[in-house]
Amino acid sequence: MSQVGSMQFLQGDYARALESHQQSLKLYESLGAKEGVAFALHSLGILMRVHGNYEQALVYFQRSLELTESLKRPDLASRNLSSIGAVYGLMGNQVQALDYHQASLKAGEISGSKFWTIFSLNGIGEIYAASGQLPEALMHFEKALKLSEELNYKDRIAYVSLSIGNIKYLEGDFSQAIEFAERAIAIAKQTSSRDALWKALTLAGKAYNVPAYVLAGGMFRDRIRMYCDTPNEPTGAAMGKKLQERLDRGFTMLKMDLGVQPLIGVPGALSWPQGMLPGDPEDKLERMLNLHTLMHPFTHVRLTPKGIALICEYVEQVRAVVGDEVPIAADHFGHIGIDDCIRLGQALEPFNLAWLEDLVPWQFTDKWVQLERALNTPVCTGEDIYLKEGFRPLIEARGVNIIHPDLATSGGIVETKKIGDMAQEHGISMALHMAGTPVSTMASVHCAAATENFIALEHHFTEIPYWNDFISIAGVTGPIIQGGYIAVPEGPGLGFEINEDAIKAHLIPEDQGYFEPTPQWDAVSSHDRLWS
Repeated sequence: MSQVGSMQFLQGDYARALESHQQSLKLYESLGAKEGVAFALHSLGILMRVHGNYEQALVYFQRSLELTESLKRPDLASRNLSSIGAVYGLMGNQVQALDYHQASLKAGEISGSKFWTIFSLNGIGEIYAASGQLPEALMHFEKALKLSEELNYKDRIAYVSLSIGNIKYLEGDFSQAIEFAERAIAIAKQTSSRDALWKALTLAGKAYNVPAYVLAGGMFRDRIRMYCDTPNEPTGAAMGKKLQERLDRGFTMLKMDLGVQPLIGVPGALSWPQGMLPGDPEDKLERMLNLHTLMHPFTHVRLTPKGIALICEYVEQVRAVVGDEVPIAADHFGHIGIDDCIRLGQALEPFNLAWLEDLVPWQFTDKWVQLERALNTPVCTGEDIYLKEGFRPLIEARGVNIIHPDLATSGGIVETKKIGDMAQEHGISMALHMAGTPVSTMASVHCAAATENFIALEHHFTEIPYWNDFISIAGVTGPIIQGGYIAVPEGPGLGFEINEDAIKAHLIPEDQGYFEPTPQWDAVSSHDRLWS
């Protein structure tokens, strides 16, 4: 049960994870298995901490600690002591936090356990750094780094290197600050740690006292065009009205969802094998297949002439509202095969769409070549592709007209700029996918400024008023996006400061943790699919 609960926790199903860990606790208690009870209590404490229920987290961790001490297991005691110290730190009780982290160190030394010792050393370093005791902080961070290197714990190497770099920056040793920032950047790119990456880039920019775009090669533009995404509306007229509202706010480029989803249940619009669409009667095939993870070519869902006509009518209604001059891209076509993508794409050509996005999974280079050659509307993909080498087959085959990396998952600012440069050599433009906070958005702004063939950066949160509150940019008052553009910041690093209070005020209910450590992801893979 404990392993099941841990997997459910990693998948974001916190309610079921809590239930599983509670069942584990009851089972281990009934068996008199004290070590199992201690493990279940610690797992429940982590769940409480992530939800921001610090008092209850302390109760679970303390109970687990008492058991591990009675078992004379200093290695497990070190884990609990470190966890208690972390909770006290989150509660702002630095004295208690320091006491428990130091106790965790002693327990770790007795047991020879190094893993939780790293967290305690780092926690102690953070406490000393916050109180201005830089030499003490540096000593503890350096010890944590040494242990992280011994264990080849890359995530911690990146974070601790970043902590040391910050101390060096505060001490005025900018060359050392840059050295540690660059190390953190290199490792964060390997581990895909977005948090560590943007922090390291910010530190490097501050140490050099230059904006991040300078580190990426210089500026081609001083403001970045934003294209505004717009979710489904039931009719083309309603979608046109939504798009017009965005135009009225100053956006000069738009995107809308367009595909088979609204046609499900419309008589005569689609044909499909039973079990291949949501809502079909349950049968053996439906139980065998997860339609969410089944790639487009394998569903055999097809558009009828009526279905294609309905989609075209929808777009015609949109154009009747907003006119023909504004560029409108289209996305979320659904899991249909390439032949129907071509039929639909050709039918949509009179409406002069900016691009058709993610028609088939990006892995099928030959199918993208077929699409690009058959259609007179640009085709676009790339939000799920990692690193320049991942983009190379599509770009070299000229299978797309526009690449669409997401900087937060494609490899960071410099790597994404390299992707854009490679595309430019093959006559291909670059737009940037983005469905994140202002933090990742501003990192993308610096990349866009440094990439010549860039066209527009995506924005999903026009109707979320507090989106702008998460950061502060020197010299900028009002919204981050003004007149459909973001001005490229000239401050060092990414050019903004985090507003921690605003972020903490809007943490999602099921995950109340704020930059919690995630060592679980070092051993367990994600269940996300790798295509759109």
